[in-house]
Amino acid sequence: MAVSCAASLYSPDLGIEPMVLEPGLNIVTFTPERTGVLRYSCGMGMYWGSITVVEDPAVSGR
Repeated sequence: MAVSCAASLYSPDLGIEPMVLEPGLNIVTFTPERTGVLRYSCGMGMYWGSITVVEDPAVSGR
């Protein structure tokens, strides 16, 4: 069975090297080191998305 590039995850912003996702639950744990938009994509960059990291109001005092 061939694997589509959509079955992979890659994000230099999150420190995630290209990885193949398996059927079922895939858990990726990361701790962002900065606020802003962090991008991720499939291995070929055809399917993509982003995560927006904001400051924790309890930590920033706002």
